[in-house]
Amino acid sequence: MVYTFSSSTGRDLIMGENQHENEVLLHNCLPTDVWFHVSSLPSAHIYVRSCSDLSLGPSSNWGIDPKTISECCRLVKGHSIKGCKMGSVKVVASRWSNLLSPEGSEEGVVAFRDEGECRYWDGVEKDNGLIRRVEKSWERADVGRWERERREWVEGERRRVKRERKEQKEREREEERERKKKEEELSYDRVFEKIDLNDGGDGAEDLFGDEDGDWGGEGEGGGGGGGRYDESDFF
Repeated sequence: MVYTFSSSTGRDLIMGENQHENEVLLHNCLPTDVWFHVSSLPSAHIYVRSCSDLSLGPSSNWGIDPKTISECCRLVKGHSIKGCKMGSVKVVASRWSNLLSPEGSEEGVVAFRDEGECRYWDGVEKDNGLIRRVEKSWERADVGRWERERREWVEGERRRVKRERKEQKEREREEERERKKKEEELSYDRVFEKIDLNDGGDGAEDLFGDEDGDWGGEGEGGGGGGGRYDESDFF
């Protein structure tokens, strides 16, 4: 079974009951979860769920409030067979995605992909009052719940990625359409600009093709030179 409960500030927490549950959680928690454990000693595994600032690194405490951190540290100490007998212990925390299960190790054994992604707190002391208060409020849930949650989360992420890729392709297609439209508009502008440049600059030729406005043929009394018309040309 897995224990579910909340910190005094309302953060959702989960804790495995034994090594088997810890192993299940190790493989089925989510990238938004942060893991707490007594450093170098066997202890309970506690996860803080839905952390918001994982990208900022351990120095930001992954967006977890100080009160929740203090409670998680004291709870893992109180649920450590050796640690609970010591005056104080060191507690380590890490993003779930930084955890790994070493090949050939026993259930519940955890190693880190990058030690630099861990956060440590020294001098953590036991708080019996806190432990009693939490134990009165926690609920038990079957380990299958976390396996189902993990599958649902993975499926949701696949849909999200697929949707975002589709939206990105549509944006790219729209950008390509806009680019071609601008190129066509620019091409038309250049065509009209070329026509204007070939115009001569002082008006079009005479309607009948004669630049000086004459008829261009012999008329009566034109002397063969072609003269301007008068009314008699039409009668």
